[in-house]
Amino acid sequence: MRDCDVVKMSKCFWCNGEKDELILLGNKATRKEQNEWCDNKSMSVIVSYEPCEKCKEEFDKGIQLIEAQDDPVTPKQPEISEGVYPTGRFWVIKREAFTDDIPEEQTFMFIKEETAKEMGLYEAESV
Repeated sequence: MRDCDVVKMSKCFWCNGEKDELILLGNKATRKEQNEWCDNKSMSVIVSYEPCEKCKEEFDKGIQLIEAQDDPVTPKQPEISEGVYPTGRFWVIKREAFTDDIPEEQTFMFIKEETAKEMGLYEAESV
């Protein structure tokens, strides 16, 4: 293993903000992965889809519409669900805004980019 800093600060996938977690990288990594981490000068890294506290609070306000696609957005991106790769874009819609009854335990839905655009979600971002 190369002599480099393999302790990184965890970043939130959803907002890109830092989480209060330190990540020790490398114990099960290949030499190539270790070299990539050593060459990456960033002090933080995204290691899971678990939201930070700020995002958890936002998600609790309604139903998450998570934009996703069938193929990885970046190399080695893990699935969030079988065959589903989030793009990083999401919107939280109040439960009352849905005309269909949605089970209380359902807190998110995956949507395609085309659907988000048809719903006007991209336009709402720029307002």
